[in-house]
Amino acid sequence: FLFYPVKWNKRVAWTLAGVLGAASAFATHAVLMWTTKMGHYSGWPTSIAVGVIIALAVVRMTRERFLPMEENVVSRRVSRVYEPALRWILAHKKTFLLIPLTILFFGITIWLGVGTVLKPVEKLVNALAPRSGDIPVAERSKLAPAAHTNGGAAGAAQGDRNVAPPWTPLVEFDQLRWQTVRRADGSSHRRMLWRRQTDSEQQREIAAGLSVVRERRILPGIGREFMPPLDEGSFLYMPSLLPQAGLGPAVQVNSIQDRAIASVPEVESVVGKLGRAESALDPAPISMMESIIILKTEDQWRQFPVKRWFSGWPAWIKKPLAFFAPETRKITKGEILTELQQKTAIPGVLPTFLQPIQTRLVMLQTGFRAMMGVKIYGSDLKEIERIGLQIEQLLKQVPGATDIVADRIVGKPYIEFEIDRDRIARYGVNIRDVQDVIEIAIGGMNLMESVEGRERYPIRVRYLREFREDIPELEKILVPTSTGAQIPLAQVVTIKSVLGPQEIKGERGLLVGYVTMNTRDRDEIGVVEDAEATLQAALREGKLKLPAGYYWEWSGQFESQKRAAARMQILVPVTLFIMIVMLYLGFKRWWIAPIIYFGILTSAAGGFIMLAWWGANLSVAVWVGFLVLFGVADDDGVVISTYLESIFDKLKPNSVQEIREAVVQAGLKRIRPCLMTLSTTVFGLMPIFWTHGRGSDVMQPMAIPSVGGLAVSLCVTIFIAPTLFCAVEEWKWKRAQRRLLSSPSDQHAAPSA
Repeated sequence: FLFYPVKWNKRVAWTLAGVLGAASAFATHAVLMWTTKMGHYSGWPTSIAVGVIIALAVVRMTRERFLPMEENVVSRRVSRVYEPALRWILAHKKTFLLIPLTILFFGITIWLGVGTVLKPVEKLVNALAPRSGDIPVAERSKLAPAAHTNGGAAGAAQGDRNVAPPWTPLVEFDQLRWQTVRRADGSSHRRMLWRRQTDSEQQREIAAGLSVVRERRILPGIGREFMPPLDEGSFLYMPSLLPQAGLGPAVQVNSIQDRAIASVPEVESVVGKLGRAESALDPAPISMMESIIILKTEDQWRQFPVKRWFSGWPAWIKKPLAFFAPETRKITKGEILTELQQKTAIPGVLPTFLQPIQTRLVMLQTGFRAMMGVKIYGSDLKEIERIGLQIEQLLKQVPGATDIVADRIVGKPYIEFEIDRDRIARYGVNIRDVQDVIEIAIGGMNLMESVEGRERYPIRVRYLREFREDIPELEKILVPTSTGAQIPLAQVVTIKSVLGPQEIKGERGLLVGYVTMNTRDRDEIGVVEDAEATLQAALREGKLKLPAGYYWEWSGQFESQKRAAARMQILVPVTLFIMIVMLYLGFKRWWIAPIIYFGILTSAAGGFIMLAWWGANLSVAVWVGFLVLFGVADDDGVVISTYLESIFDKLKPNSVQEIREAVVQAGLKRIRPCLMTLSTTVFGLMPIFWTHGRGSDVMQPMAIPSVGGLAVSLCVTIFIAPTLFCAVEEWKWKRAQRRLLSSPSDQHAAPSA
């Protein structure tokens, strides 16, 4: 009865709306007062807004009249576009279906990468291509005797020259890329590489003076990450000095770098720290520093000019154009980070830039001070350091890897006191006495505490700095003997400077060293996979030496993505399977479920296309957005397919044209609900793309698949269900007509036989 028109006059409708609106406002305010600790006069703006909305809704529902399509302006305009488009599509089904198939292929290629999708084509092309290393049989027979008859070194050299060079594939689609190459004269050109360059080709280009300025891979696949990075509005700069650095150089470097950081206009404040707290949970040496960099708000960042095609026009003409294409742009956070890296670059200082919260989470999870890294396990610290330094140089070749730092484990200078037992026995001195002298005179000993209010200060006794700075001065420290005489420390102790480990880390019963790194322009999983491939190739070629009993293992925040991906590999297929089972059970015709499913996959391809256009990576948030998209795209197919099925249950068509006309009329009846579902979802998600505050960089990737997929649904998918439904019904009608035409002839042939 909700659809029956209400015959109320305007006064009654507005009076009822006012009463219900006021009641709603007071009720909302009472709920706010009861559920929150607000003052008596607080919450009224929200309550009044709720009352106004309720009042307007009542007026709209009581005064509204349901208009037929012929009288509805919006419906007439929709049908004016939709009806001729659907009629043309039904007359050219094969041509239209090329569009969703192309979108589906392009979306899968963007998702998995051109190297994965075209892998069969790559194998076929390489199998049919002539191999540059092949030697004809006739030539091989001529070369074979020479290689066997020549003896000694000459024969071996001749044999090596006759060996065919290793075969190089013609195409490698996973290595497809654009490159900008600069020549020796300074000019540059662009080229496309179809495969990985060999070492000899790279050496020839270097000898010819060619250098790669810019490189971009073509359809490498969408990157993967656990969650979109949260912009914290700050940086955590963690430089490391070499182990030999003392307290003085560390303080000096920290001061210089903090001043350089503060000179960047976008930096509001910077605070540096070195050393550690008196806790075993923070084993940071003096050479490990931290600087927290707080950035200003984005409205205070610098503006850079941007040259547009209309920049030279008069001001009154280009002003409206500049509204859509501004002639200035704000400096990006990545450019600020690049400037900070340039200003803080000091030889011997190993930099690492992250964000404070991100760093703490990664350190708690892996122990690294970076996004990811390699853990090298073994039994000797020197060997672990050697392997780490080799890996550090190899990882610098990986695209997207930055801030690569290997632990400098061995190299910390220590002063070693070697007590001569024979000498101390000769002087009648105990080992404990010598150790006490070394501890008190050099290291110092706390005798008591000075209490000043709530503050406590230790009072320590030790020699002055000038008496303990050099080894000759340390040798003059006096040691009491049993007779009461004082002898120099040099007579009973040998003092020498040795190098030892800066810190010792152990896991799984083995010693371990770290090689850490970050990534800026690529996803974490892709960088780790390329880095692992680089290390394995270096191990095979002998560039990386790994003794027996030593191995490496990757760790970092990407491990969370792997665990989430393992769950998503179960959740997403199960969701899609449940959807197709419910579709199969909900319709009388079994083939309707695959039709709707094809529309869902086409919409998902649109989501992948928009992900690539936006530059976002696949994450848990993105997959949640895809699950939302599956549900909305499924609704549109169900709405129109249900109506089509109900029509064709009663319709007995006599021609193909009658089938198409029934499909068109069904589409006109259901296009408005489909458009309403799509438009409300898109309009509800659009404000996410307008915000630029904290957290928007996490919310936007969640909405990208839905907006991209629904855009494809609005233009393409809404035609898929009626088109395929019409195609199946036409095929069934034609098959029935063929049977009717063939049955009389069969009956006529039977008596004659």
